[in-house]
Amino acid sequence: MPHYHAYDKSGVIKTGVGSVTFDNLISDMDALRLKGSGLGIVDATVTDIGDSTNDRPIPALCIGKNPANRILLVGCHHAREWISVEVAFLVGKYLIDNYKDAADAVTKKEKTINHLVDNAEIWIVPMLNPDGHLQSMKSGYQDWRANTNIVAYPADTYIDRVIEAKPYHTGVYKTADEAFDFKCYKFASAPGPKTRTIRVPIAKGTYEGVDLNRNYAVPAGPPGSKSPAWGTETADTTKRKDRPSGPYYELLSKDASDKGSVVEAAWSLTTSRHPIPRTEYCGPSAGSETVVQRIEALLGKGHFKCIISYHNYSQLLLYPDDATMHAGTQFLGKGMRDLYKDQKAPYGYESGNSLYPTSGDSMEWAWRVHNVVNYTVELPPTGADAAANDWAFNRFPESRIQATFESNLPVALCTINCAIADFAPPAKPKGKSGSVTKVGPNCWEEFKGWKA
Repeated sequence: MPHYHAYDKSGVIKTGVGSVTFDNLISDMDALRLKGSGLGIVDATVTDIGDSTNDRPIPALCIGKNPANRILLVGCHHAREWISVEVAFLVGKYLIDNYKDAADAVTKKEKTINHLVDNAEIWIVPMLNPDGHLQSMKSGYQDWRANTNIVAYPADTYIDRVIEAKPYHTGVYKTADEAFDFKCYKFASAPGPKTRTIRVPIAKGTYEGVDLNRNYAVPAGPPGSKSPAWGTETADTTKRKDRPSGPYYELLSKDASDKGSVVEAAWSLTTSRHPIPRTEYCGPSAGSETVVQRIEALLGKGHFKCIISYHNYSQLLLYPDDATMHAGTQFLGKGMRDLYKDQKAPYGYESGNSLYPTSGDSMEWAWRVHNVVNYTVELPPTGADAAANDWAFNRFPESRIQATFESNLPVALCTINCAIADFAPPAKPKGKSGSVTKVGPNCWEEFKGWKA
């Protein structure tokens, strides 16, 4: 049974989610690099894509022989999403373990693996956020999602928030020992006739942690785009039992002596410009985070055809909103969706902002800035399984790692294959007078029934 990976630790370690057996990611990546370079399919000079904020090299494998067709599989934007490390790592391991010399590649499966490696260059970056990942292992930090960068505000700083002109809900917010009057507002992505702007202070001081997947320098999109530019605050409007049914509320003092003053503010934001709450903080500026700059530099090499960014949870396959009408994105995406069904592990298929609105995420950035076909895979558990078994994020059990990898393997392989084929569906028969008489399987269909 595969174990979870820690950055440079191994053995049974007491963490915020109990005692967990970890393998050492650095040593395991080194072993794969050595084996792959001996086969002539791994660049031994590539050990990482640069250092993190805290000077930890971000480990990487560069597998394959053709840099004209580059693919990136990346895990662990978010620290607590441990399973995202494992799928990216295990796909890289599978490619290296199953590659054979041309003369020894006899079966269809063997020839297919050789075809992928010989005709592409696959970058495996399983732990993009090593600083945050180590933080998430600590007792009391199990839900840590961000990196661990310290952002300093040398003086009180005010930010503007655009909300509805009038509250849509008022009432009393009750906690275990206090009750507050509150009023609830909806956020707006831009000022308008029915909005007002409030100024909110960021108190002088230091704040730890930026959400890497809100920090990408996403520019403004084309007219009608649902995905806003970096720094636009967004909110999830889903009703939840543990908070008012809206994305923002102010808690007003019940003390008559200062009635009307805001004593606490809480946001159910999915992108926040305020460092509290840290989990959705987009950072002080677009692309400010070292790790995000490392990905920017990697894509700056050019020739990247496709990216999969692994997250968890929800069991969803997401694509950029701006690529909703892009033929290649939808051809491959729907094929990936069908392969998940074939593996008896159905994933929902939708655009990123259909799940909840964000700004500054890697998916829209890769598409809008680099025009790279890309997807976010939200790995298991499903929401129902997470609720029933307390399996959310790093509480997903080690016993599920192998099954999660196996159901994702055909999808990763078909992504490489379709990138090589430029995401083109097979030619259609032209009839008796045409030159095409037979159509073989397209770039994803041949991975139906694939077993690890």
